[in-house]
Amino acid sequence: MKKTVLLLSFLFFQVFTAHSQQDALFFFEDKENVEAALENPISILTQKAIDRKLLHNTPIDSRDVPVNEAYITAIKNIFGITVFAKSKWMNCVYVRGDLEKTVIPKMFLIAVIYASLTGTSLASIGVLC
Repeated sequence: MKKTVLLLSFLFFQVFTAHSQQDALFFFEDKENVEAALENPISILTQKAIDRKLLHNTPIDSRDVPVNEAYITAIKNIFGITVFAKSKWMNCVYVRGDLEKTVIPKMFLIAVIYASLTGTSLASIGVLC
């Protein structure tokens, strides 16, 4: 009986740890077309948001520019990772997945984003998939 309970407890623990998912934030270093977006703030903010910023004397700056969609698409294309939210103020995306099994070296992530932005294949820039 004790062995059965021990075995069932072990199997129960293995099932829940085998499918563990972690949450993470992927931060990006730059944003796309910041100068153009700041020159024409109506392209990135609603009129109501612009009026609210003027009312509170809050400047429109690079934090108001949205996250680069090509970066988000590159992250979404990584198997095992789901993008749940994005933050233009923090320039990041909130993801969930089995990050231990899908550990992505930084240089590979940079290569994926580069390939996505330039429309080239990973093989053509020397990254084998």
